[in-house]
Amino acid sequence: MKKAFRQDILHGPVTENLILLMYPILICGLFQQLYQMADAVVVGRFAQGNAIAIVGGSASMLISLFTGLASGIVTGSMFVTAFFSGQNSKSKIQNSAQMSILIAAVTGVLCTILFILFSEQILNILHVPSDILNDSAVYLRIYALGFAPYFIFQVSVNLLRALGEAKRPTRYLILSFLLNIILDFLFTGLFRLQQNGVAIAFIISQSCSAALALYDINTHTHLHLFSMHMDLDTVKRILSIGIPSSVTSIIYALTNILIQSSFNLLGSDMVAGYAIHSKIESLYWIIFTGLGMAVTTFAGQNYGSGNKQRLKETVRRGIRLGYLTAIPIALMFYFMSVPLSSIFTKDPKLIGLGSTILKYMAPFYLCYPVIEIITQILKCIGKAVQSTVITLLCISVVRVIWILTVAMKNLCYQNILLAFPISWTIASAVFLIYYSIERKKLLNETYTCDAGTVSR
Repeated sequence: MKKAFRQDILHGPVTENLILLMYPILICGLFQQLYQMADAVVVGRFAQGNAIAIVGGSASMLISLFTGLASGIVTGSMFVTAFFSGQNSKSKIQNSAQMSILIAAVTGVLCTILFILFSEQILNILHVPSDILNDSAVYLRIYALGFAPYFIFQVSVNLLRALGEAKRPTRYLILSFLLNIILDFLFTGLFRLQQNGVAIAFIISQSCSAALALYDINTHTHLHLFSMHMDLDTVKRILSIGIPSSVTSIIYALTNILIQSSFNLLGSDMVAGYAIHSKIESLYWIIFTGLGMAVTTFAGQNYGSGNKQRLKETVRRGIRLGYLTAIPIALMFYFMSVPLSSIFTKDPKLIGLGSTILKYMAPFYLCYPVIEIITQILKCIGKAVQSTVITLLCISVVRVIWILTVAMKNLCYQNILLAFPISWTIASAVFLIYYSIERKKLLNETYTCDAGTVSR
C-alpha cells in the first residue's frame, strides 16, 4: 500500500482529523447536490407533463430503499477495512476489499431483478396517482439497470476512504457527477427522452465510474481484486456491520415511503412540491452522510489500534461538528426557501408549495445530528444490532403510529411532516441515554468486535 495514499488518523487533533476526512466528502456532496439539482432542473425545464412528480415522487422513495441497502453494506466494508488498516494487516485489507466488491455486485444484480419484476405492483400499493403510474414504473425499471455499477462504485471509493485516502475518491465522485449532469442534458434536454433520459444517464455514468474506480484500486493500491477467492469469514464480518446498517437505512426509507404515500393522497401538485423540497433537503443529508463516513473511518482505525481515548473524543467532537453544520443549513433553508425552490420549476404554484414545505421543516433539522454520530460509533464498537433496534422503535414505529393515528385523521402536509421531528427527538434522547449508560463498559472492557478482538 502506498503511504502517500493515506492520512494518519491515529495521531493528531481529533477535530482536525475529522474535518480532513470530512471535507473531501463534503466537496463530493456539493457536486452530488449539483447533480441532483441538475436532474430536477433538466426534468422541470425540458420534460413535459408530470415528469418532476415521477422522478421525485414514489419512484425516488423506492430507489432510496436500494441506496439505503447499499449505504449499509458500504458502512460495513468501510469499517472492516478501516479496522484492518488500523492493525496494518495487508492481507486482511485485501480480503475485505475483494469480498466487499463481490457483495456489492451480487446484491446490485438481485435488486435490479426485483425492481424490474415488481415496480408497478409496489407503486399501486403506494397509491401513486393514475396519471403518473405507468411512466413511474417504466422509469424505475430502466433506472434499476444501474444498481449494480452504482453499488460497486460506492464500495470502491469508500474502500479508498477507509484506508485514509481522500483525493482519489473525491476526484472519481466529482467526475461521476459531472458526467451524469452532461448526460442528463444530452438525453433529456437534447434527445427529449423525458424522465427516462435521467435513468439512462445514471446507468452510463455509474458504469463508467465503477470501471475507473475498480481499475484504480486494482493497480494503484495493489489489492489484486481480480485474483479473488471466497473468504466467508470476511464476508460474515462485513455483513455483521452491513446488514444492521442496511436495516437502519431501509427503515428510514420505508417510513419515508409511508410519508410519501400520504402525500400522494394530496394530489400531483403536492407530490411535486414535496419532491422539490426533497431535492433541496438532500443537501442536508449529503453533508451528514459525509460526517457519518468520516466518523466511521476515524472510529474504525482507532478502534483497530486500541486507542479508546480518541474513540471517546470522537463522539463529543462529532456532535459539535454536526450542530455547527446543521444550524447554518437550517437558516439557509428558512430564509431562502423561495429562491431555492424556484431553481427547479417555473410554475408559481409549485414554487409556493415547495418553499412552504422547506420553510416549515427548516427548524426541525436541528433534531437530528446526535443520531448520526452515535449510531456510527455504536456500529463501530460492535453494537450495530442495538443501534438498529433503537432506530426501529424510535423512528419507524413512532412514525407509523403518528401517520396512522394523527396525520391520516386530519390529512394536511403539516401533520404528515411532523412525523420527522417527533421521531428524531425521541430517537436522539434514547441514543444519548443508551450511550451514557453503556459508555464505560463499551470502551473500557475487552470486547470481541465484529471485525476482530480488541482489548479495552
